[in-house]
Amino acid sequence: MAQDRTLYWYAVKVFSNKTTFLRETFTSEKIETYYPMTMVESEEDGLVKYTSKPLISSLLFIRCTQFTLLDYKQRFFDYMMYYTEPLTGKPGVIQDKDMENFKMVTSVGGTDLKFFGESIGNIKSGDKVVITDGQYKGATGYVKRIKHDRKVLVGIDGVAVVVISHIPREYLKRVSEVETEEPENGEPSSEKSGELMS
Repeated sequence: MAQDRTLYWYAVKVFSNKTTFLRETFTSEKIETYYPMTMVESEEDGLVKYTSKPLISSLLFIRCTQFTLLDYKQRFFDYMMYYTEPLTGKPGVIQDKDMENFKMVTSVGGTDLKFFGESIGNIKSGDKVVITDGQYKGATGYVKRIKHDRKVLVGIDGVAVVVISHIPREYLKRVSEVETEEPENGEPSSEKSGELMS
């Protein structure tokens, strides 16, 4: 049977502080990676400093074929494991549109961005919104009240979800008011990704 040479995004959990090593290895082999960062605000000697730090230090995204992913899992068994589909145990493919949305938000480097968890949780589809202005313009997510404050959750459910604070209400519009979403044909769904390959 011919191997599937389609490139997909996958999420991998990295161990033993080997993120830099794996990123350099993948890059040298012409594999695209994404390592989400965030900006941390601190004060030193009365001055405010901003430092770029990993949003989730053990999480790395790579874009490759499934064959390449499985090869990496064998080569770097002690350093990484990939997220899988819960029911099948197969590598969990992340849809391009979900990955681009996540990258759009996490590449801004805003101080109002925090890691929320691996799952969005029980949120109604009617709470899905698109951000229409500001530095996160174009991103889609889910509105949730946390500690009496309106926040927007964005992420890849079962892998990583971030929370954005301080989004003005007038910048939020329900997705159903913007357009009627249609499923992508021929592309595997990432909605059930979330378990780790042991």
